Amino acid sequence: MAEIFGAARIGFGAQFDHAWEYMQMVQVHLWLLVFMAIVLVVEYGVLRVAERRVFRRRA
Repeated sequence: MAEIFGAARIGFGAQFDHAWEYMQMVQVHLWLLVFMAIVLVVEYGVLRVAERRVFRRRA
């Protein structure tokens, strides 16, 4: 989260901040899509699988 709010000098947050600062809206949208894709992969590929394994005894 720190990278998103500008604490990092390199990486996703820095690229997004640079595109936002120079009003490069195509790149801003592309970086947002990349971020959303990463969040969805983590949610459905990692967290949901782990949740099913942890709570499989409940069902």
